[in-house]
Amino acid sequence: MNEASAESLDLFPRHEVGLHRLRRLRAGELPSAEAAQVQAHTASCAACQGRLAQLESEEAARHLGVKVATLYAYVSRGLLVSHAVPGSRRRRFAREDLDRLAGRGRPARAVR
Repeated sequence: MNEASAESLDLFPRHEVGLHRLRRLRAGELPSAEAAQVQAHTASCAACQGRLAQLESEEAARHLGVKVATLYAYVSRGLLVSHAVPGSRRRRFAREDLDRLAGRGRPARAVR
């Protein structure tokens, strides 16, 4: 799916700061002047704050350092909750939940 069609699936398609710009901000890909504008906007926009607090499947998997299949395994095991994106088959994950899961760490293996 290209960025234009992904943008049309966003909950706020006519919003001043689109999904594409929020993703680029999160990835650190915006020029500094544009990043400052988007950050200033998001500081006072609850909709954008909510979008920044959620990651799409691929972003969430990268955030955890796992494959997307592993991410969905976490969901099926009840370790993580995913949220449907209206009008699509996509899922979003709360950054807070991802950070909580990442903080759990893996159990230490017994040394023989």
